[in-house]
Amino acid sequence: MTPNRIKKELKRRNISQVQIAQDLGKSAAAVSLVVNGKSRSRLIEEHVATLLGRERFDIWKPTRSVMSDND
Repeated sequence: MTPNRIKKELKRRNISQVQIAQDLGKSAAAVSLVVNGKSRSRLIEEHVATLLGRERFDIWKPTRSVMSDND
């Protein structure tokens, strides 16, 4: 999924990146970096995927380092 598509789907569900950050105790900047594909966080990716009713790797392609991260 492209970053624009993720943002569009979140907006359609009235979910803001700030809300996601608050849910997870993370910064809005951290959520933005993940949504825009500039950073990876299993916690943020899984939460966003759940909110969108999808699997994490349906949205973000798996990588060797992400598959083993403990975040």
